[in-house]
Amino acid sequence: MLTGSTSIERFWGKTRENLHYMRAAHTKDFWLFESSVWFHMLANSMLAIYIPILMLQSGFSFSEIMLFFFFFHLINTPTNIIAGYMTSWIGARKTIILATGFQIAFFLFYGIIQPGDWTSLLILGALAAVYDALYYVASLYLFMQTTIDVNNSGKNTGILYAVIRSAGLIGPLIGTSLLLLSNGDSIYVIMAAIVAFIISVVPLFFTSLEQGTRAIGIPILQFMKEPYVLANHVSLGLHKIDQAVGSVLWPMFIYIYFGSLESVAVLALLIPVIALIFSFVSGYIKLTYRYHAIAIGAAGVALLWFGRLGFENGIWFYVSSVVIVLFAIPMQVPIESNIYRSGNESNALTASVMKNMFGMGIKAVLFGIFYLVSVTYTQSFVIALVALLLLTVFNTYRIYLHKKQKLLQ
Repeated sequence: MLTGSTSIERFWGKTRENLHYMRAAHTKDFWLFESSVWFHMLANSMLAIYIPILMLQSGFSFSEIMLFFFFFHLINTPTNIIAGYMTSWIGARKTIILATGFQIAFFLFYGIIQPGDWTSLLILGALAAVYDALYYVASLYLFMQTTIDVNNSGKNTGILYAVIRSAGLIGPLIGTSLLLLSNGDSIYVIMAAIVAFIISVVPLFFTSLEQGTRAIGIPILQFMKEPYVLANHVSLGLHKIDQAVGSVLWPMFIYIYFGSLESVAVLALLIPVIALIFSFVSGYIKLTYRYHAIAIGAAGVALLWFGRLGFENGIWFYVSSVVIVLFAIPMQVPIESNIYRSGNESNALTASVMKNMFGMGIKAVLFGIFYLVSVTYTQSFVIALVALLLLTVFNTYRIYLHKKQKLLQ
């Protein structure tokens, strides 16, 4: 009984400590920025998972959808450099507002495109690419600027992802409800998302950031010259391969397998619940154990992809979609925490540009291959599996190097 009482006291003590950290270590600007992110991600999550599904419903072929995602990531990759200059020139807040305008234009254009016109896919991909580059470079820069305690990049990243995932709980609920009530008509979701996008820029007007200062980057080669920075981006690239397959190909496969929009709606509503909890918890992984978390998480996700390839069952597909989050989030948060830490230590603007450009470049190559060779769903799942196995081996090797360095000291 004494042991149980002691455990409860320790739990509440740790909880109070965490709440104190959240209050003391973050400024008003941090929370204004987080509220802006919350509304922005609320808007995005209303329709994000359904974009390839609704394209399938509208008569777009698999190749056309892969072509759209190829255009999106291909144009996005160099646009990140422009986004860096924009953030330096007009400021991150104005860049985010401009990006939000491009995303609203994307949603409006998405509602009117028709199959069989690759020019429309190019325009749609370009709108999405410009938005993504401008928004994520500027917002990641602001995130790093609003962080006081650079030694707790893991906790800060965990909070950021918890904010994103909490919006991801409500957004899909709104989007799914509107889609099901309107028999798959996306216009109502688009209008609701536009309202949330407009609200998302309001908190930015109340921050004291960038007053009398200008974001200044450093040359990319100078930023990437440190071996650990390059290694962090290798991990990011391998993770992005799995993320691309899991966020685009897997929902499409579920839709085709079950033959209904409702089947995807279950994923949209179920996954964010688990992701929210593990995003916050994963932020408390200590710096010395991040490589361990990445390796274990990647191995766990790889095992689930292997199970999906070997065991075809509808219930298992849903169970694996939930369980996979238990490994994916503890893998993703440390990967990105390492990059944010290097940005805080070196240059926040260049780190923001490189993170987005590197990840998008990897995805551009991937979707280009998918389009050119007309890859099957099974083949894409194998590619994700191989990427995760490489990520596991790579970070296991980094653990070995870290231990070796400690022994030599």
